[in-house]
Amino acid sequence: EDALDLWAASSSMDSVGSGEDETQRSMQQKQLQQIENQALSTLTQSFFPGPLTLVARAHPSIPQILMANTGYVACRSPSHPVARALIDAAKVPIAAPSANKFGHVSPTMAKHVMDDLGEEDVWVVDPSLGMEDDNANNGMVQDGNAVCQVGVESTVAKLEMN
Repeated sequence: EDALDLWAASSSMDSVGSGEDETQRSMQQKQLQQIENQALSTLTQSFFPGPLTLVARAHPSIPQILMANTGYVACRSPSHPVARALIDAAKVPIAAPSANKFGHVSPTMAKHVMDDLGEEDVWVVDPSLGMEDDNANNGMVQDGNAVCQVGVESTVAKLEMN
């Protein structure tokens, strides 16, 4: 449910062709919107929260800086409890970049982020602070550091309705 609320910030329904009368264009838009909603619902119910990023044409109200001037917006719903708590506390969608420089391997620990971005003006939330080493047997802690539970990169799916 929260994933679909997050997705409400985007829409690929800007236009459906030209030269058609308004009624037919409106019907086509409704059909495409239903297909898009069904696809989004299936993807979010199956993979959110988790390492899936959904990309679609952005709604005109989305600031250009969030679209990198592409006209598209990416949405994801992280599964880590600290990230979920931050989002829940904010009560609004959070716009955040990746925790690595373009072309660099994605980090799996807070230390990796600091190694890559330590010279930048960044804040890094390290969920391993205060964790006991007995969490190591569940794969969350390695050498005293919190570790991602799922691979390195997320899957990116672009939804484009024409």
